[in-house]
Amino acid sequence: MNNPIEGKSQKNQNSMSEQTNVILVPPLQTGIFGRLIERIKEAFNQPASENGIRPLGGRVQESDVRQADRVFDQFLAVAKKLEGNIEGDLVNHVQGALDLIMRDFKRIQKRAAQAPEENCEAFSSWIGKAKRWIELDAKVNDPVAIIDAIIKQHFNDLDELIDQDLRVIHDYEAHLLADLPISSEEKDAMEKVIYKQLTQHTQALAQLKEKPPLMELHSFSEWKENVDRHRNYHFDKALHAIDALVAKLSPLESKVEEINENLVAILSEVDFLQAATFKLMQDALKVSLTDDLGRKRLQTSCSELQLKIHLLNSNLHLTQDLFEHLQSIQNDLVEVESSIN
Repeated sequence: MNNPIEGKSQKNQNSMSEQTNVILVPPLQTGIFGRLIERIKEAFNQPASENGIRPLGGRVQESDVRQADRVFDQFLAVAKKLEGNIEGDLVNHVQGALDLIMRDFKRIQKRAAQAPEENCEAFSSWIGKAKRWIELDAKVNDPVAIIDAIIKQHFNDLDELIDQDLRVIHDYEAHLLADLPISSEEKDAMEKVIYKQLTQHTQALAQLKEKPPLMELHSFSEWKENVDRHRNYHFDKALHAIDALVAKLSPLESKVEEINENLVAILSEVDFLQAATFKLMQDALKVSLTDDLGRKRLQTSCSELQLKIHLLNSNLHLTQDLFEHLQSIQNDLVEVESSIN
């Protein structure tokens, strides 16, 4: 698939350079970052545990906590400096980017309290994101550098989402194959067939990680919308391709007495809804509160999945266990709606 970006490197670079004399302004009178900074403080100022260490989890070392404190102090100082040097649309973009970093940290804190041994990599990744903004300390008067930081953060978030898409597709295939009553040799043969069918979709997703040339924020928004459309298309097509191939290649004729074919279809739909909802939850973690278009797209996807759940709930072949599973998926969708509204 061709990269959805048309090269406009020189034009965009000139346009961004021209912005330098437009965006610089006196300190804002409205305190636009005030509430955001308070929310960032709340994210870090968690109650201390009995030994005086903030509860980031048993195996997250005290040195990591102290490092987070230092990074936070530096991050907050840069955020305050930015407040006095930008205005207009750039304010919303910066506020959205900082808000995403804060939400990421709160999510990591919650996970650390539940499973600290699994959280070190995510914690290190968050520190890396925060430090990119700290590096702007000497460039708070440089709108080009600020725009570059915003776009690089979005690029990084997009890479994480695409990697997650590919993992979900792989896990979805493994889950369906694991439930089939066939030999390991038959599963290996089926995996090869599925791999060939999925290649066009997985390669298309990987190609979306290719970065466009330097661009303005409005150009980036258009590019991101296009990329999201391609992501959703190839993700859904990959899951449906797995469903179709498993249904076609699995020996249902030999086990009609054991498996109700209606139930097999329901199980397949529930699995799809679970995977699609998980992807939506990951997307919701990366959408900025200032990204109205992205939030609207997520809301539409939520509504579509909820409609499918509603229709499936009316199926007379639905078992109690599957009904409860659908309710759990529905609850996840409600949480996504709450997070983006």
